[in-house]
Amino acid sequence: MNETKSRFWAGETSRRIEKRIVVEADLVLETPAHFGAGDADDLTDMPLLTSVDINGKSAPLLTGATLTGALRAYLNHRQFGFRADVTGQKYALSELLFGAQKGDETDDGRQSALIIEDAFGVTETKIEMRESVKLDSATRTADEGKLFDIQLWAAGTTFPVRFELLLMETPRQMAVKDYQNKVKEAFLTALDGLTDGSITLGARKNRGLGRISLKNWRVKVYHLKNNAEDLCAWLEAGSTPLAKMQIPVLTHPGDASIFQKVPSRDAREWFEIDFTCRLDPHSSLLIRDSGSRENQVDMAHLRSAGRPALSGTSLTGALRARAQRILNLIYPHDPEAAQRRLDALFGSDLTRQEENGRKQNENVEASRLIVEEYCIEEAVFDRVQNRVSIDRFTGGARDTALFNEQPVFGKEETRIRMKWRLLKPALSIKKEASEEEREKAKKRHEREFEGQMGLLLLLLKDVWTADLPVGGEVGVGRGRFAGIRADIKLHGPEPQAWEIRDGKRPDNYHQLQQYVDALWPEEALV
Repeated sequence: MNETKSRFWAGETSRRIEKRIVVEADLVLETPAHFGAGDADDLTDMPLLTSVDINGKSAPLLTGATLTGALRAYLNHRQFGFRADVTGQKYALSELLFGAQKGDETDDGRQSALIIEDAFGVTETKIEMRESVKLDSATRTADEGKLFDIQLWAAGTTFPVRFELLLMETPRQMAVKDYQNKVKEAFLTALDGLTDGSITLGARKNRGLGRISLKNWRVKVYHLKNNAEDLCAWLEAGSTPLAKMQIPVLTHPGDASIFQKVPSRDAREWFEIDFTCRLDPHSSLLIRDSGSRENQVDMAHLRSAGRPALSGTSLTGALRARAQRILNLIYPHDPEAAQRRLDALFGSDLTRQEENGRKQNENVEASRLIVEEYCIEEAVFDRVQNRVSIDRFTGGARDTALFNEQPVFGKEETRIRMKWRLLKPALSIKKEASEEEREKAKKRHEREFEGQMGLLLLLLKDVWTADLPVGGEVGVGRGRFAGIRADIKLHGPEPQAWEIRDGKRPDNYHQLQQYVDALWPEEALV
């Protein structure tokens, strides 16, 4: 008898699940997204990941692993700050919900308390094709062999997602009620990240892709402990979609009575610029679209779900090139310092590191600047412009050099929105560091982030004053904007906000000037 009780399948050694909370919703792509397998095929460099649904048709696939990774990362950022080292952190929300991370010495082998299923999208979903190319920062021309294409699920693609939270008896020295409340708090916090836009999915999400929204929330609770009716109901129909069970729709999962809305700690800090500008009525914008078009012009402006869009990749490329010029002017005798500050903001340049020989301890960092993608409102995009290349010697048209273009033209009502978000990384200090060393590290960390905010403000000024063009054919006057308004916010323990309207500086502009001053070396300001 004692031997039977010690078996891992015995009731005494099971997880003793008391409740199962099933949450379902419809996940809708607000911008195109790429969920790939990491492999290229014969036709596409970055193809999409698909699978066969229950009806035997090929359908878009959003894996549970993708959602799990996004939710775990969000919980760590929310509790400890962006890119914080959470190894060994006790009672981390992500650990309570998903279990310990790989390599954590404190891992007790517990399974995840949250089950996330693969989601199959609507089979009628459209696929968009985009081409990208890396430009040489010096010549502003395409780098050799750096042209690639990527497949995207179009905006509006819907994935029915399903979560199942298991509430068990505590596996630790913690009261059962306290443990279950903590797990529910972690789960609700993770769902908040999905509903408020903090979580994006897929590849190139720092460049505006993969922005999502969720609607049609449904929640059902199965009480399994001492409740034979709910236990049988879960065994018989536990996998049935809640929409077929006539479960009422909620605007937010936290509205369900099983959850208690408890504000959790938010350790994130970021700087945000929400900028609206106009496209001059005498100007135009052309970001080339490689996808299929009804009218086969040679070059047409990029569209997303049939609407003209300003892609985050094109805008970021222009911002990075201008930021490099600014930093080279500030650090004329220290190009390594300029490059280091550029990489800290926009991410490491892998090509440059490979050409120069990557150092053994040299880190590769992803961009901390998030540039959103938005559609252009009230634009004119049905005009075709014919052009011809002229022979400079004869003054006549060159053979086979007649081409047509379909850019976006502006009018008085045309509005273009840009949103930039700079994440502040959590400060990492060695445990053996002295108090003086800690203070110096904090001051250096704050000054570096203030300088990065100042660099973004200089970039905002250049875009606002039409000094920084975006897109292709800027040499013939395309891609220049004029600022209308900007909302600038600093999120953190001491939040601040600034408003710029029609070029008039805000009342508290002195703080913004301090951020710009922090971009210069301290000795240069003496």
